[in-house]
This record gives sequence, C-alpha cells and structure tokens, in this order.
Amino acid sequence: MDNDKAGLILLHGLGISFGPEALFSAFAHTPVGGLGLSSKTIVKCPKAPHQPVGVLPPTFIPGLQLARSWFNFWMLPGVSVLSPIPGESKEELDEALKKVEAVIEELMSEGVPSENIVVTGLSQGGCLTLWTALHCKYKLGGFVPIVTWLPLAQVEKIPDNPINKDTPIFHMNGMMDPIVPWVPAGKVTEHKMKKVFSNYEFKAIFGTTHTSTAPNPVTTPKLAKWLKKNTTLKFK
Repeated sequence: MDNDKAGLILLHGLGISFGPEALFSAFAHTPVGGLGLSSKTIVKCPKAPHQPVGVLPPTFIPGLQLARSWFNFWMLPGVSVLSPIPGESKEELDEALKKVEAVIEELMSEGVPSENIVVTGLSQGGCLTLWTALHCKYKLGGFVPIVTWLPLAQVEKIPDNPINKDTPIFHMNGMMDPIVPWVPAGKVTEHKMKKVFSNYEFKAIFGTTHTSTAPNPVTTPKLAKWLKKNTTLKFK
C-alpha cells in the first residue's frame, strides 16, 4: 500500500447519479469552489441500479424504473427515525453495502490504504454512508453523511463495537430541509450515533434546504477544512 495515496467515495442520492465520474472528480480537485484535493486522492462515484423504491410508487410500474436507488425505502425520513417498524429494507441496505465495499477494494487494489479512504453521500447516499460506518468490514479514514438520516433507527440495534467506532464522522443537515428535517431525522440520528461513535459530529446548517446544504460556497470550505483536519485525504 502507498500511504501517499487516498480515496474519496461519493454516493449520490435517490433519482440520479452525480453524472460522469470525471466531472465530479474535477469538482473535488478544484481549489477554488471545490474541495481542492490533489491528484493523490482518487475519486470514485459509483452508481446505484435503476430499481423500484417505495417513496416513488410509479417506479413499480414496468418500464418506469427510471430512478437510481441504493435500497428500497417506503417511509420519509422524519417518520422512519421514529417508527417501531422498518422504513427501509435491511436486505437491500446490506446489498448496497457490498457495492460500497467493492469500491473500497478497488481503491485498495490501486494501492490506497483503507484508512486513507473517506466515504461521503447525499440524502439516500448519506443514509448508505451511515450504514457503511455501522457495518463496513474495513477500517476507513472518515465518513461525511449529508442531508440524511439513520436507517432503521428504532428497529436495528447499533453494533456495540463497530470497526469504525473511532473513525471521524461529520454529519451535516440543513435546518430548512423539508425532506430530511433536522428535527427529528438529524437529531435522532445524532442521539443514536453518539452512543457508540466517539468521533461523531452533527452540524445543522442555518437557512439551507435539502438541495442547498452542500455543496455551496459556505459549506464546501467547511467540508474541506474538516477533511484536512480529520482525515488523510491529500490536498493541493
């Protein structure tokens, strides 16, 4: 392994991917307006399959599987985090985790140590980011879930001793987000995660919505500052 190399995995939200990997990689490496990563940080943007998802009922009609979805879920986040019955498919979350671990293994095959890999995601991708923090078999370098919630919050017990229990986690939600409301979705997630994860931080961003929390001119520098301080990603 080459400790001078690092990896960033970006998980898109429900519906569409980030587009061509080269496009989002360019944003991640741009010093002005982007994260300012160096060429030593390899960026991966995996794509979820087109499949039905409960919160979008038309996707169950044959031929209308137009949305990319990491896993099925049928409750909105503000309901799911309080529900004693599942709002997400544990089976499909575990299948999605295998996809993330395959990307981790791809980076490792390129010489990146696992502890130099950071996983981040938006909305449903952030949900999968949290699930990865809980259940990934590899010790990673950081997690950045954005505008998201803890799946199966009242149903699944958080593992007592996950391999990433000391890995830095920076969770960011918008205070004006009607899709993933920071109360209760963000605060319930914070309460649950802090019971086990010693380096978990939750930040509610004033005045931002589901689509404007990140990236934007205010939060992108905050993300870059946190990544520089808490991870081994390589910057220019």
